[in-house]
Amino acid sequence: MFKNNNKSTLYNDFDFESFFYWFKDLSDDLKVYYISKTKFTSIDYFEEIDKKYCQGFNRVFFGMFSTGNHGSRRNLKDSKDNSKRDNPKRISEGEEQENYFLLCFNSPGNVELILQNAGRGVTSINIKNYFDKFFNRFLSEHGYDKEFILKEGTIVETTDIMIDRLDRITKTKIFIDKSILSDELDISDRTVQAKADLIIDVRARRGQDIREFLEDLRQKVVYKSKIDKVWIEGKDNNGNSSNFFIDQVQKSVFIDVEIDLNTAAIVMPEVKKALLNLI
Repeated sequence: MFKNNNKSTLYNDFDFESFFYWFKDLSDDLKVYYISKTKFTSIDYFEEIDKKYCQGFNRVFFGMFSTGNHGSRRNLKDSKDNSKRDNPKRISEGEEQENYFLLCFNSPGNVELILQNAGRGVTSINIKNYFDKFFNRFLSEHGYDKEFILKEGTIVETTDIMIDRLDRITKTKIFIDKSILSDELDISDRTVQAKADLIIDVRARRGQDIREFLEDLRQKVVYKSKIDKVWIEGKDNNGNSSNFFIDQVQKSVFIDVEIDLNTAAIVMPEVKKALLNLI
């Protein structure tokens, strides 16, 4: 959350706790947010995590976005005997997709999101827009002026789409915290004059693609390193060049959770435990 008049200054006075209790008291119908004409979502579960599990964060909140896609109620077809029957759902109903999440507060203005990804659920931009809507409603009901805007450090879907549009990735620059000189290379006395970031410049051989190198960097190296920014340059299939930064490089981790055999839904205590282990 950033002040409008100074985007480099974190806005640290927003009372998320008051918002949290206000939101929980809303009726279920008021929590619905339409992502599109046929896709809607709401936070159906929301709680604050006990301080002993926060792993250094000031506060941590656990919750679940429940998302539905509607617009069709075609007949149901059974794979066992190939029979059909009428679909009992109403046209306004949709099959539920669950996205569990953690909001981890370094400060009231700086929040890390840990999101259990699901193909037909919410994206990080949907979550930002959802909270923006209800922040505005909360502030309006209490007669407060909004002095901040919401900003995202990383939107996974947007970054991946930008990379996928490139036919070849030709260059990348890796920005590494200079403290690696002291920690890893044992060069401590002469690092003062160096800039905050060390930059490794990687270029593809003529006509080659370093996409696999980039994916290794994002998925393997980054998780346990001091890399927090990567610059990418590439060309699409028409020869047009594009370049962009990935800030605060995304960390992707696979977790094992229990699935309810009757509904194929995730068992909430299991995913809660798994997400807390990622903090």
